[in-house]
Amino acid sequence: MDVNDPLKPLEHAWRWLPVFQMVAEAESITRAAERLRLSPTAISRAIRIVEESLGCQVFDRVGRSLVLNPNGAMLLEEVQKATATMCRVIDAVSAKETSGFGRIATVGQLDRVFILPALLKLRREAPKLRFSVVHLEPEGAIDALESGAIDLFVALNFVCGGSLIPEVVAEVSLGVYAGCEHPLFEQKTVTVEDIAAQEFVAQRRPSLVKAIWPSGMNRHVTLTVDSHALALDACLSGGYLMMMEDVTAHEHVAAGRLRRLPVEEMPPAELVVVRHERTQGDPRTKMILDMLVTTSRELIAASA
Repeated sequence: MDVNDPLKPLEHAWRWLPVFQMVAEAESITRAAERLRLSPTAISRAIRIVEESLGCQVFDRVGRSLVLNPNGAMLLEEVQKATATMCRVIDAVSAKETSGFGRIATVGQLDRVFILPALLKLRREAPKLRFSVVHLEPEGAIDALESGAIDLFVALNFVCGGSLIPEVVAEVSLGVYAGCEHPLFEQKTVTVEDIAAQEFVAQRRPSLVKAIWPSGMNRHVTLTVDSHALALDACLSGGYLMMMEDVTAHEHVAAGRLRRLPVEEMPPAELVVVRHERTQGDPRTKMILDMLVTTSRELIAASA
C-alpha cells in the first residue's frame, strides 16, 4: 500500500474499532465479550491492536477495570458518530424492508396493554421484523440496556440517567377500582375514609420506580403479589380494591365487571420508554419506539 495512502493508519485498527466501542460503552471486557460472543482474551488482543495502531493507550487500567482516558474518549465519540452515520446511510440506500429482531422488556401488565397493540401494527408495516418481549426488574433492565441485550424498556414512573435516554410517552391516569361483588361497587357516595377502611391488593413495587399511591391517603394493603393478572383477578372477585391504570381497567368497566370509585386524588403516572444512547441512529429501534409512542397515546386518549 502507498505510504501516502490516507487509510494507512486504519489498516490494522479498522476492523477492531467496533470491539473498542463495545468495550468502551460497557466499561468491561467481560460484558463486551459476552455480547460479541468472543473470549475475553480475543477482546484484549483487539484493544491492544487498536492501541498499537494509534501509537497510544485509549484505556487506563485501574485494578481490573478499564477507564477511558482522553485519547479513548475522543476516539469513542468519533466512532459513535461514524456508526450512527453508517446506520442512516445503509437504511437510506437499502431497498429491503425493515427487518431484524426487536427486543423489548417491561414490567407488570404493560406488555398486554401497550406493547402488544404496537407490535400488531408493526407486524403489518414491517412483516420481516421479529420481536421478543420479556419481563425484567428495573435493575436488570438497566444492565440489559447497557449491554445491548434489549433495545427498549417500558415502565411507569421509571427513574434513570447516564447513557440511558428516557422518553415520557404520556401521562397515564389512575383510579381506585372495585369488582362488582365488592360492597363499594353499588355505593353512590364513596369517601377517602370508606376507601381507607377496605382491603387492597397491590403489586410489589420495584426499586427505581417512584411511588404512585398518594402519600396523603391511607391504603390498607393485605395482599401483595408479583403478577398483575393475579392482582386484577383478586379485584374482579370483589374481595379487594385495587389501584390501576384507567386504560387497563377500561374493558372491564365497559363490561360492568369493575367500577372506578369517585375519588379523584390520584395523580397520574408517567409512561416511559427507555433506550440506550447508542441506538439513536438505529432505524429499527426508532421504528419500534415511534410505534410504541403513537399507539400508547392513542390507547390512553381512547380510554379517557
